[in-house]
Amino acid sequence: RALSTGDSIRDWAREESFALFPYEADSLEPASLFKHPALKSFFQPFKDFLSVRVAYGKTQVERGLKWYEYSMLFRDRVRRLFAIGIPEIATHNHAILLQRPFLATQTAPILCLRSDDLNDAHNIIGVLNSSMSLFWLKTVCFNKGAGGEEERDRFVYAGGKVQELPIPQALLAPGLLRERLTALSRACWQRGQ
Repeated sequence: RALSTGDSIRDWAREESFALFPYEADSLEPASLFKHPALKSFFQPFKDFLSVRVAYGKTQVERGLKWYEYSMLFRDRVRRLFAIGIPEIATHNHAILLQRPFLATQTAPILCLRSDDLNDAHNIIGVLNSSMSLFWLKTVCFNKGAGGEEERDRFVYAGGKVQELPIPQALLAPGLLRERLTALSRACWQRGQ
């Protein structure tokens, strides 16, 4: 599966990275290692290490998971048709559209929308990538590289702060402004494909 990390989301695009995804594509149930011998031969040398990983104070097996499963898999997010990805640490907003199938690490927070409407996604991406949003986020997010040189500034765009972004209702309500912002976001996305 395609994997998004914070470092791979830059300049409103994503560098392709991939991760082994030991799950059945449709059901997202753990793949049977007997049905997928190549998967088994890849994972087998790491079995001892993978079996004793601890999350939530318990090993994989103690948590009722197969030893080769991800310790955390948010199935509802993986099933989404698309989501918005942002880098956790960056100089400015880099919101991008992620299309299924995708995975993300903790350094690439995922914003899941309430609907699977592509126009809604482009509208929100347009808002997130606006100078208005950048100004607000730089005032509330932590600056990891603060100093005399502005080009060293790196802000932590934590999901909670992004979620608090005040969005003017005029940008979300049906109308010409929303249509133009959505069209601009879609055009930028199509050029970047």
